[in-house]
Amino acid sequence: YMLNGRDAEKCFIVVSCEDNLLYVCNGKNRKVTSPKKKNPKHLRFTGVKAEELLKKLSDGLEITNKEVRKSVRRYQEDIQEI
Repeated sequence: YMLNGRDAEKCFIVVSCEDNLLYVCNGKNRKVTSPKKKNPKHLRFTGVKAEELLKKLSDGLEITNKEVRKSVRRYQEDIQEI
């Protein structure tokens, strides 16, 4: 989750990291092809991993915006049930 700004309290998935920056997307208004560059201290981590996306990325495969949206939606539905 983003902590501040216009994306505050929106859920994103970390798709890569470089130096001390994380690249996040949600597949909707922030696409996989143009992830948002964020400082980790501006994010709140949930500790939940999108295993299917993690596996594809570790295998060197591309992930799609649809897969990211599906993972974000699944996470949000899971936390609403609690």
